Amino acid sequence: MLVLFYGNLQDEMHRDKAKKLEEEIRCMIENEDGRVINILEMIDDIQRLGLGHRFENDIQRILDEIQYLKQKGHCKSQKSLHATALTFRLLRQHGYEGLKDFMDHKGDILAKLEKDIKGILSLYEASHLAFEGEDLLQKAMVQTSIHLKNIYNKSESESLEIKESISHALELPLHQRMVMLEARWAIETYSKERMQISSYLNLQSWISTWCSQYFKEISRTCQGTLAEIVRGETVNSISCYMNETGVSEEQAREHISKLIGKAWKKINEQKIDEKTPFAKPFVEAAINLARIAQCTYQHGDGHGAPDCRSKHRVLSLIIEPISINVDKWPNQ
Repeated sequence: MLVLFYGNLQDEMHRDKAKKLEEEIRCMIENEDGRVINILEMIDDIQRLGLGHRFENDIQRILDEIQYLKQKGHCKSQKSLHATALTFRLLRQHGYEGLKDFMDHKGDILAKLEKDIKGILSLYEASHLAFEGEDLLQKAMVQTSIHLKNIYNKSESESLEIKESISHALELPLHQRMVMLEARWAIETYSKERMQISSYLNLQSWISTWCSQYFKEISRTCQGTLAEIVRGETVNSISCYMNETGVSEEQAREHISKLIGKAWKKINEQKIDEKTPFAKPFVEAAINLARIAQCTYQHGDGHGAPDCRSKHRVLSLIIEPISINVDKWPNQ
């Protein structure tokens, strides 16, 4: 009986602490005196840490206001590539088309911005919310990918943290990542690098048990062909395309990757299409299912023949504790 009482008391204390932290963060987001870019970066941090659902209404209200001010011409243009690309990405992610004012009329990143790593990384992430026919964003995706790969492979002056962020982004863009797996990575990364967001880290609570079938065939075959052939599972998109066209496996993989890219663009468009027959929760569910499939079959058949990376992802969400450098946090 005493144990039960103690357990209930602890639960109540945790709930009170979480509520206090949530209100603290909400006040930070709604700070009217804060710079727009600072507020947008806070929103980005909150979403990366898997806490977006706790502040959904607050975030939507702020982005609604920013979009309204932009339409009325009262919102000052951002001075940095990072700020412009982040604004575009968050607005489009939350149902607005957004202004693509981070490139010139030819779709080129200005030469003077080529060394702006933070800006290029932000533009790379923003470009993955493109729609079909948005050639400028497609060009931005190609250009930023090249720049980031060059920085990662050739630059010896960049810090380990920057190279880790570049590697993480090039492996899979933020928009296509599973929310809670990204949160796990962000928690450990932010706890080392950015101690000022300790309130977010304190509030973070873990969610697990995800499953996916959406996009399963396309994403599964993109990496799992050889393993499936060994197991006798030879009927998949890549092998069928190879048989039909006579191309090599590498060419078939490239073709399927392009199909995945086109499918993502169609899904992105549903986010702002007012004529879509699908409700917002359905569109969000479809996007999350696509993310799960992408993650499950990114490095092989993570379902039928899971490797060490697939197993680690499951363990990291359900079993393994989160390592956070709390000793470096500022006093609360």
